[in-house]
Amino acid sequence: MLGLDFSIASLAMRRKRSAFSPSSIAGLVAWYDPSDQTSLFQDIAMTIPVTQSGDPVAVMLDKSGNGHHMTQPTSASRPVYQTDGTHHWLWADGADDFLAAPPMISDYDFTMLAAVEAMAANGGIVTLHASSSRYWSLHTGAVDANTVYRALDRQGAATTLSVSKTVATAPVIVLGQWVANQVSLSVDGSPFVSAATSGAANDAINLRLFSFRDGNHTGGKLHGVAVYERSLDAGERAALVSAFAHQQGRSL
Repeated sequence: MLGLDFSIASLAMRRKRSAFSPSSIAGLVAWYDPSDQTSLFQDIAMTIPVTQSGDPVAVMLDKSGNGHHMTQPTSASRPVYQTDGTHHWLWADGADDFLAAPPMISDYDFTMLAAVEAMAANGGIVTLHASSSRYWSLHTGAVDANTVYRALDRQGAATTLSVSKTVATAPVIVLGQWVANQVSLSVDGSPFVSAATSGAANDAINLRLFSFRDGNHTGGKLHGVAVYERSLDAGERAALVSAFAHQQGRSL
């Protein structure tokens, strides 16, 4: 009996230690988690909760506590909540679906992470958007290259600086980090690939999911997003990647 009690206690302790929240890392300004259905609503007034696979999502609450909630007032442009009974995600059609929130980053340094799967080629996953030629984005790759992920620092029509990494078609965690003179990208916890930048301060007007500018939309599955108002160290990045991969049913 003592052995059984000890085993149960040990298991409980292991479970407790394994729990992780993005809010445990300093600097979190926005966190979106489709697996928490209490954060999803079918209408802008937030009177109709999302309850089942296929429900449209008009509002996705920011779980950081900062109030940067994602919204989509146009009913035809709302992504939908989907689940296989274990894992949960938002699905966008790639035609006109997207969500947006007020900007929560006004200057370098910052970090954005997205847990995605089966994304369409050549589009924004999560983007701090200022204009059609000014944005900071985690992107899928060029046309017909949906296994390429990029981190972009675009300061004008002729000044797009990006880094990219090619991976197999599968769920991935894409993490970008922007500092005053550099943009960096990591996929599934890989070492950073980086490029030098010389852009002006960030002047984004909103944060977008599934779109990097008006008229450009990206389809696919989104399992979660986190945004930090600082660069993160290697240990913090590893903890985040592991936690978001777990939501996809993976171990990293």
